[in-house]
Amino acid sequence: MADGWAVDTATLSAHAAAVATLRLRVDQVAAESAGLRWDDTSFGSLAGWIAEALERVTLRQIELIEYVAENFALISQSLWETVESRRDTEPVSRWAVGLPGPARSEGGGTIVIRGPRTLHEPGTRFVELLDEILDGAWVDPRLGPGLPAPRLVAAVEPAAPRPLRGILHGLTGTPDVVASQAETLESGAAELHRAGADLYRILQPVLRWPGHEVDEYLTLMNHNIDALGQLVGTSMAIASCARAADLLVGHVHDLVNELAAGAGPDFAAVELGHRRALEHVSALVASLTALARLVD
Repeated sequence: MADGWAVDTATLSAHAAAVATLRLRVDQVAAESAGLRWDDTSFGSLAGWIAEALERVTLRQIELIEYVAENFALISQSLWETVESRRDTEPVSRWAVGLPGPARSEGGGTIVIRGPRTLHEPGTRFVELLDEILDGAWVDPRLGPGLPAPRLVAAVEPAAPRPLRGILHGLTGTPDVVASQAETLESGAAELHRAGADLYRILQPVLRWPGHEVDEYLTLMNHNIDALGQLVGTSMAIASCARAADLLVGHVHDLVNELAAGAGPDFAAVELGHRRALEHVSALVASLTALARLVD
């Protein structure tokens, strides 16, 4: 970054430190997200393929978080380098922030009046997508309207007929792991949202800095504010998708468990129960396919 800043080094140094702190916070979110892994065991073997879609978008999300952190690292490093290059040559209190400085060839001492709307307000994106996930319109009508209410997954019937027992095992995932990973994404989204709000706050004084080169800097930082908002929405969408998929798999598990409990030893009843269980699984696959399209 060229030394076109028409502010004193103390002010520039404090700003660089604030940006560097943001970098550390975003880096921490990336580090906590790096352990997220979705596999077949997350939702059971019959629905495990939904984990591939979640894994794909989660890895992409981590890369983007790291990219924003790297942006902050490069910006803060450039600011520090500017401070260091001027530390021994700039007289103390050469001029105050927001006041015209000495005439400079690049126009650095020129006051520029900027409105508060020069900066984008930080916001949470993907609200519509979250609504789509939560309203459950993607759920196959054969499984009922919308997402089912949360229920404790019943244990597999020990005396369940073999065909139904196999389906039940195929619908047995790891709800605790899914919930833990969703919580990691949600807490990361909350921290990214706070980081975006703090970035917006620390940029407010920059609106009063003289120099036209500051406009380019604010434009760059607007992109980072927007990127953080995008990451907040994506993290929440992935978490909501995982929770919704787990909820629906558990619901179908309960439905099949009820069929197993009512089948008894009668062969015809077992055959009928098996056929109905396969219909439930078919509806589950159709539902999760629609859900994967939403989040991918």
